[in-house]
Amino acid sequence: MEQKDNMWLEERRDEFLRDVIQQFFNAYLHFKKEYRQFKSEGKIKFVHFAEWVGTEEKRGPLWNLKDLIRDLLDKPHQFLTHEIAFERAIHLIFHQLMSFKEHIYVLEQYDHIVRQRFNKTDEELSEALEDFKELMVKIREEMPGEIESAKELFETSLKLFKSMLPSFKRNKLAVRYIVENKEVIEKVYGKSQWEKILKFMFNNKKEEAYYMVAVWYFENGDYVQARAYIKKALQLNPNSEKIASFSKKISTFLKGK
Repeated sequence: MEQKDNMWLEERRDEFLRDVIQQFFNAYLHFKKEYRQFKSEGKIKFVHFAEWVGTEEKRGPLWNLKDLIRDLLDKPHQFLTHEIAFERAIHLIFHQLMSFKEHIYVLEQYDHIVRQRFNKTDEELSEALEDFKELMVKIREEMPGEIESAKELFETSLKLFKSMLPSFKRNKLAVRYIVENKEVIEKVYGKSQWEKILKFMFNNKKEEAYYMVAVWYFENGDYVQARAYIKKALQLNPNSEKIASFSKKISTFLKGK
């Protein structure tokens, strides 16, 4: 990207990192649905899968996620980091599913062709038809491996991303998303994992997550929501001077309303 694009991106980095969390989780849950359908029915409709992955002319959610993560995390590096490994995993997922998408398209198109009537005495058409059938057999053999590889890469990327979450703990937008999307988090990582993730992010100090969200609401003028979250923080750690002080500050603003 050009320097001005980099500056624009860095100025909004917190917002874009929040978007990465949301879009990555959405991508995984969407893939999970498609994966289950393929495993149960042996096929996926091209139109739906193509809209999700996208094309050069009309990029879908997965394509946009890949580009966003690349722009945020693909930087010159001397050593491999979790961030770079995560970016590479998403890149590989994208290309694996691009191939899978094209195979879905070929099967749909050529399945239609081989079902059409033709003159059986036409040797050229008969030979072409046999070639089409051989191609379809090969593609059907490859597709289960392709989608399994994508699944394994998604599972790897989920582990890498979880390890990155503590680095987002000063990003109020990212913390707010995690705090306020328990259902999504547990769909992605499993039941009871939301609590564990918050504790992992804040070194077993979950109250810090609520404090961060309270600060965000306060800074954006929603003092009622700020009070709701600071109360949660106080319940977890009533001895914190920082939290108690901020609670008083919120109360003062509410009294002035």
